Amino acid sequence: MSIRTSPSPYSSAASADRRLPLLPTILGSLNILDCALVVLLIAVIPFIQLRASMRRRSNRTLVQRYQRTILLMGIPLAFLAADWLCSQRDTAALGLGIPVPLRGEIGLAVAIVALISVTVWPQTKGKDNDDTRAQMKQAGMMIGTPGEFGIFLPVTVFVGCGAEILFRGFLLWAFAPFVGIAGAVVVAALAYGVGHGSVSRKQLAGSVLSAFLFTIAYAVSGSLWWLMLIHTGLMLHGGWRGYRLARVQPP
Repeated sequence: MSIRTSPSPYSSAASADRRLPLLPTILGSLNILDCALVVLLIAVIPFIQLRASMRRRSNRTLVQRYQRTILLMGIPLAFLAADWLCSQRDTAALGLGIPVPLRGEIGLAVAIVALISVTVWPQTKGKDNDDTRAQMKQAGMMIGTPGEFGIFLPVTVFVGCGAEILFRGFLLWAFAPFVGIAGAVVVAALAYGVGHGSVSRKQLAGSVLSAFLFTIAYAVSGSLWWLMLIHTGLMLHGGWRGYRLARVQPP
């Protein structure tokens, strides 16, 4: 009995097959859209997010924050879609291969168990809820109206799926041939951790740490499906919890 496996999406074999019939290469095996995406993800978006965090604008509504997030994710995703179509690349290069490799299937099982555990875990009350309210409001999860919740749903897709594809799938694919897997993990994790946006050093450290864990998980499994599932699922759970908390008056 053979075990089903698939080549790593950022392996040397996968990286060597970078057919660019419409877009000439300008840096090694990267084309102009690849380079534009790299600049967006490791420089422009982190700079915008850090700048916004330092300003701490309180006059921006929750809907405006969500619209801004969709824009920040939507532009590079459009670049990526155009890049892959013009370059005729396989989506497996981004960790979206089907069939899912064995390690990816194990990851899917882990994600399902984790999401079920989070969903059924008893919620705390009292002072803990007051602290939770403050933390969730800061994170943009205190959703007070059905309209806000409605726009939060596409945000979960753009962040839970789009950010994984961009900051994990694409950046590891782009950097692994130049700096190796370990170097690519460092670049991708720092870019996403800083680009996540934080209002304190503690939050920034937490964002970078979680980014490293997710990026290493992708490097080990070679599949993004389970990471997209757990990222999106956790966001939906947090948003629904914030929606319920926001509609209940604190004691």
